[in-house]
Amino acid sequence: MYRLRIWGFTALVVIAGLCGAWWITRRAAPVAMEEVTATLRGGALQFENGMKLLSSQVREVAGVAARSPGFGRPGADPVGSVEQALRSAAESLQVDLGPAPLVGVSFEQSISLRIGGKRFAADAAVVRSLLGTGSPPAHVRIDDTIYAVSVASGEKGLVVVLGIPVDARWSSRYRELTGTDLSLVGVKPISTLGDAEIEIVVPAALRANGQIADAGSLGPVRALGVPLALPILFFDAPAWRVRALSLPGIDGPVAVVSASALQALDPIAALQQGTLLALLLLGIAGFALGFGSDQAVPPHVPRELASASDRIAQGDFTTRVPRMSGTFGTVAMALSRATEAARQVRTEATQSRSLPMPEPLPPPPSLISGPPPEPTPPARPLQPVAPLTTLELPLHALAPGEFTASQPLTDEYGGYAATGGYGLAPPPTPPPVALREPGAVPASPRPAAPPRPPPAPPPDEALEASWRKVHEEYLRVRTEHGESLDGITWERFREKLRKNRDQLIQKYACRAVRFQVYVKDGKAALRATPVR
Repeated sequence: MYRLRIWGFTALVVIAGLCGAWWITRRAAPVAMEEVTATLRGGALQFENGMKLLSSQVREVAGVAARSPGFGRPGADPVGSVEQALRSAAESLQVDLGPAPLVGVSFEQSISLRIGGKRFAADAAVVRSLLGTGSPPAHVRIDDTIYAVSVASGEKGLVVVLGIPVDARWSSRYRELTGTDLSLVGVKPISTLGDAEIEIVVPAALRANGQIADAGSLGPVRALGVPLALPILFFDAPAWRVRALSLPGIDGPVAVVSASALQALDPIAALQQGTLLALLLLGIAGFALGFGSDQAVPPHVPRELASASDRIAQGDFTTRVPRMSGTFGTVAMALSRATEAARQVRTEATQSRSLPMPEPLPPPPSLISGPPPEPTPPARPLQPVAPLTTLELPLHALAPGEFTASQPLTDEYGGYAATGGYGLAPPPTPPPVALREPGAVPASPRPAAPPRPPPAPPPDEALEASWRKVHEEYLRVRTEHGESLDGITWERFREKLRKNRDQLIQKYACRAVRFQVYVKDGKAALRATPVR
């Protein structure tokens, strides 16, 4: 029973811990995902501002280069001169053009556009869009690279084109500043993510059409520095929040901004793993404690209970068992009931050993003469007579005339009640009447026997010796149970016993009265038994 209680309490604590973890997760996880959304929006805004700043830098460099002298000399390379002027202007403005900027020039009916060592034909679409008659775009996509472009006009019809690429270096700086990842859309995307992550993030963002969406599913998380990774429970956590972005001059999305949910959900994962670890240890401890603590009796038994048990084992059924609580209270109650039952059994056995056998009645005399009567059938065995009353008799202070069987006797020595003893013989059966023949002389009736006088009491010396033993036993029992001995002198004790003996002999016509000391309700008392 004790084991089941421990296991039940342990299971209750584990269930309560899991419910608490569920409640905290359901409240904290949405708040953490809102933080991820705010980070994503900040990254998208930073991308737009960065592209605007890059376009502004491109315009400044192109304008400075277009106004520089040295163009139009015979034999000069216009594209080479423009690229040199652009680099000088970029150096003065502290702008990084990169290893391969987009450089173009239109001068005296000559059009040229190149990226590093790659030159474009004059009729190429990008050349026409930048150096044609129309308004040039702010951004162009060449292969998988996006360029922020600016077109500036100088003296003598000079047109200068400058484009700075948005490459991996630019994406890395963006990742350091915003904490979000940038993936440039193309046949071969440029991204701060890995190839496996790009395959999840970019398609999810393109399907959302510029709206914020979730991508992937957050797998097992390693928190608290433990090598074991566990998934977040009670919440379907995405791996990223993503959004696709576009730029003026380019059709469709050009970049995807993604914010990881791992950093925001890491405290929740740590809380869950810590809770699970604590509940696991508690469950193991409770399970082991339940196996090791199923004991019916604690190892330490109180001295009072052990002493009472020893006296009962030695046959002293008058021992008073102390009252206790808990497991020891159950044992003490069982011992009290056992001693009470043993006292009753011993009393009944003592009374049964002193029960006298009834004397057989003499056969009734024949009232007529003549032939002998026919033999009578055997008489039925006598039924046991009802027992006399054995009195639990205290030493009382009432006058002899005030003693009656119905009056309760109480004083400083206790109470009195009937407990069983020996009974008187039943009244004699009247003799049967016999029929006589006509003319016969009736027989003279047989005189009745005189009544038997009551037996004489034993000599006073032997009686007083037995009463002295009763007195000593009575004082000893009262002392053991902490009762006062004031006023219980031998003279007074003897006088009370004599009065009770005389009254019982007169009432029951018995030969003597035997007094015994016993314990009733934790106090010493006397029991008087008539003896025939």
